Amino acid sequence: MQKEADFFSRHPIYAQYSAKMGIPYLTKSLNRHLVRHIQMCMPDLTKQITLTIQQKERELNVYNMNF
Repeated sequence: MQKEADFFSRHPIYAQYSAKMGIPYLTKSLNRHLVRHIQMCMPDLTKQITLTIQQKERELNVYNMNF
């Protein structure tokens, strides 16, 4: 990673963009993107899980009434 950082920081074209290039920046960017995606999906996942639990509880109650 040090060689990569040196390359970008010393390159005549990339030097001005070097803070936003390389593996560390890519890692942080992808992590932010993943976290945002998870945050967006959580309400729907929570709702789906809650509905499934309610459905299974109703099924369990039906089975309990039959015994």
